[in-house]
Amino acid sequence: MAQEKGVMDLYADFIRYRQRGQNGDQAWRGLSDDLQHLSQREVMRLMSLIRVWEATDGCAYKPFPCSPLRPLASSEDDSATPRVIRRITPISARPSLPHTSLVQPFFETPSADPQRVIRPIVKTTSTFSDDMVLYFHVAGYAEPIRIRPYHAPMIIGRYAPESSVMPDINLEPYGAAQCGMSRLHAELCRQGSALVISDMNSVNHTYVNGEALSLKETRVLKDGDDLRFGTLVVRVQFGTEKNA
Repeated sequence: MAQEKGVMDLYADFIRYRQRGQNGDQAWRGLSDDLQHLSQREVMRLMSLIRVWEATDGCAYKPFPCSPLRPLASSEDDSATPRVIRRITPISARPSLPHTSLVQPFFETPSADPQRVIRPIVKTTSTFSDDMVLYFHVAGYAEPIRIRPYHAPMIIGRYAPESSVMPDINLEPYGAAQCGMSRLHAELCRQGSALVISDMNSVNHTYVNGEALSLKETRVLKDGDDLRFGTLVVRVQFGTEKNA
């Protein structure tokens, strides 16, 4: 019986996948069989190690375009691997999905309390104070997603049934897979009185107001910014809530 791999073993396997030209999603899928043996705490530790590696050394290993996942034991020549074109479904063609509550504590479903009034910030600003909340307005959906950003990094991505990791901000109910969004796509974090976003070496990139983020680049978000994850478009809104 094969010995179960620990956090550091899987961390080393992830790095080897990335060094062989796999992107982050493919490398993570390569660990899926062993991830089920880890506790949630161990999975979070592994993700933390991977984030640090991607931010420091990962930028030196560009993923091959649409390179299929190969086992680590494979000795096949990379040049003999056929390329596969990944189709991205346009936003207008994706299915209409109902608004659902997502991950706690970061997400909260819209309150039915008529006494609670959402007050948007009128003037465009990059200041995000403790009494503010963040709203993601996903193109094609009426209800915004309400988020309370923490100073700890929050992962923006999509959950997949075969994955043991749930991103902090899960956009799967909004057609993220059809839009080419990665499971671990971007990272959102509070830094002082600012909200910053960075790309996690995603396949189809993260865009702020039409500009793609490069590796290691962090961008301060402003009220009214447009984000794009693959082809999934999100409008950013800063707001406060006060009881009438």
